[in-house]
Amino acid sequence: IGSGNWSQTVINDKPGIVPAYLSGFFVSTHNISDYNYETVENYYFWARFPIVIFNALMLIIIYLLLRNVFNNFIAFASTLGISLSPTVVGYSQVVNPDAVLWSLSFIAILGYFSLLKHGGRRFIFLAGIALGLASLSKYSCEFIYCFLFIFALFHSISTCKDGGELKTMLRKNYLDIVKIWLTALITILLLYPATWTSGSLLFETAFWHHLSRPL
Repeated sequence: IGSGNWSQTVINDKPGIVPAYLSGFFVSTHNISDYNYETVENYYFWARFPIVIFNALMLIIIYLLLRNVFNNFIAFASTLGISLSPTVVGYSQVVNPDAVLWSLSFIAILGYFSLLKHGGRRFIFLAGIALGLASLSKYSCEFIYCFLFIFALFHSISTCKDGGELKTMLRKNYLDIVKIWLTALITILLLYPATWTSGSLLFETAFWHHLSRPL
């Protein structure tokens, strides 16, 4: 980044940017060749540790959002179940695009649920930033957009009493999704320098990438 080689910030085909930021400081300042068979585990530990801390903090946000959407019991039970999941615990200890995808994607969805239930610009920003970070972790999170449109449709149908009201509600809900996407877009632009010189990469990261097609 310092040398201005923006295209060189494409480090992974996922694209794996957020895990790289989390582990990058230690990895960039330590050479694995300086470690031997007996001490290399220390290298891996400190490379993974920031990701573990990040996901632990995300669990707090997940709990608060679940409590906001449901109630204290559901929030506590769900967060406890997530934190004890062998899959989540395993993924959270590796330097991999999946390591933070689960937490950021869930926060994006819960943020949108909170927006539908309570309204408020803060939930648009929260869902958008989380979705942008999730997109920077792994392209497969793009399926979330489909769910947001479906959630918006069902929410509009379930809360409106007539066609005119339904049309107004749908317009508002879909406009909020556009705002979330724009927030995600800005998040991607700020953290992924390769998108500064490639409009197609920006679009693929923020909306639809060919790697997502098998999904």
